[in-house]
Amino acid sequence: MGLGGSTRTAAGRADPGSDPEPSPQQTAAPPPPVAQQREQQREQQQPFRILSEEILHKRYLTLYNRTVQFPAEDGGAEGPVLEYDIIGHPQADFHFAVVFPFHSADGGSVTLIREYAQGLNQLMWCLPTGGFDPRRHTSYEACARAEADEAPGRRDHEELTIEVVRVGLPELRRLMLSGDMLLPSVTTCFLALERLQEQGLLK
Repeated sequence: MGLGGSTRTAAGRADPGSDPEPSPQQTAAPPPPVAQQREQQREQQQPFRILSEEILHKRYLTLYNRTVQFPAEDGGAEGPVLEYDIIGHPQADFHFAVVFPFHSADGGSVTLIREYAQGLNQLMWCLPTGGFDPRRHTSYEACARAEADEAPGRRDHEELTIEVVRVGLPELRRLMLSGDMLLPSVTTCFLALERLQEQGLLK
């Protein structure tokens, strides 16, 4: 979703018989990147001010020490300042897309992946998931489509997919409540099933 804007016209008169050169005021600025748009929206909506961010560790994920100033309380000039540990993937703009591959032709099944989860140090179930890269993706939908187009399988030693299966809806619901599915995938399953129910696609 882009941000609204207006184009201003500079005052003046062109020479007869010639086209005026466009002035900076007449040329509409290109829309900001998706990440910049979201940052502008956050600044407009959030009263919390980020004072600084320091990189503590960087590899695939990056760990930051973020200093935040909270809104003033009780009419004070400034609110309290607190520090937080923030971890994420800056190349993915700290966002990702989760895809719900629903197959209606075989009576209703869903493609799931069982792979190694580093934090838990065990195998977990999940839906196809990919990081949002603002250099490659123009929207979250584009990110999801790109992830869906990639055939799940072995990719590299750090992203080792153990098993790719189709499960029926009863088994899907069991896995959602079992504690063996990653939370972003559980949330996506609940939302997707509700949407399919609204559209009359579930029996």
